[in-house]
Amino acid sequence: MRILLSNTDLISPAGTQRWVATIAAELEARGHDVAVLTARGNTLYPQLREHRDGDAYDLGILNHNDAFALARRVRMGRCLYTAHGFTPEPEWVPPGADAYAAVDELTAAHIPLPATVIRNPVDLEQFAERHPVRETPRSVLLLSNKQGRARPIIEEACSIAGLDLRIVGGPTAVDDPAGPIDEADIVITSGRGVLEALACERNVYVMDFLGAKGYVEEASIRRLRADSYAGLLDGSWPTPEELARHLVDGYDPARRLRGLIAAEHAPAVVVDRYLELARGIGPARRLAGAALRRAGGPLTSRRTTKALSYLRRREPREAWRALRGSQHIPPLLESKLPEGTRVTFPDSLRGPRPELEHVYA
Repeated sequence: MRILLSNTDLISPAGTQRWVATIAAELEARGHDVAVLTARGNTLYPQLREHRDGDAYDLGILNHNDAFALARRVRMGRCLYTAHGFTPEPEWVPPGADAYAAVDELTAAHIPLPATVIRNPVDLEQFAERHPVRETPRSVLLLSNKQGRARPIIEEACSIAGLDLRIVGGPTAVDDPAGPIDEADIVITSGRGVLEALACERNVYVMDFLGAKGYVEEASIRRLRADSYAGLLDGSWPTPEELARHLVDGYDPARRLRGLIAAEHAPAVVVDRYLELARGIGPARRLAGAALRRAGGPLTSRRTTKALSYLRRREPREAWRALRGSQHIPPLLESKLPEGTRVTFPDSLRGPRPELEHVYA
């Protein structure tokens, strides 16, 4: 098949950029012809073929509403849209796709349309154990582009515990974090970094600018997956002394969770789920989606979807504000969350914060 992938950009080595590269590699390995469309350019992956005006596709698997807007008039037999989060604004879901996917349950609960949870893929060849962790922890890697107030706490905690700390992210970001991950016994990270570190059989402690959720263990992994390990479910702020104890006392050199990651995050598994979702799109949904995309305007505006979320919550005044351009993040539809899930939103995610960085690393 001819398949189109889209993203806001392929410039910075962050989560959705690696998502595109991983999905493209798996599709091409199966013999599909893959092209990419971006709103701001591609310097990371020049080997990927760029979309050209007039190109047509059997399937589009699209990220980000700004790239989706560019793809509206591209001929696609079927069109899927993936939501990787609910902030910042490029993640807000637009109407007009034939079917929707979300990378976790919390993101799906911000979409007022049916959405299938399809996990983020992780390249299991790139991210694999090269050296085992030590019996006693000695080295820690903070892997995050969004360190915030977590960084000084982590720095002091490592000093208290006598652990060597390396920081990768922001100005010290690297194109391939597999090497730094493999050199560490403990990786402190969130989002995609958790998947990559678990695939390398590291001990992983979830913490970033939104707080801490502790070590990833077999008993907690399914709960932590509900927000892609991004820190919104039951997060906390330990003191440096508390964090030092958590890191040392909770360390287990025998903890091995790669198998659980492979079961849901292997590229082959993820691509199979996308192709299955595409095959399930009937003629009526395809016609309706194509008509909406051709119409454009308010019918494919992310404001419309957000207003629909408020209407489902029976909040017509907020729906009207959304249509007029309110910058509040889309509301949570609690009924779509798994039973028993508790969400603790930090203050930084309340109210109008269009400038807030993406919560998924």
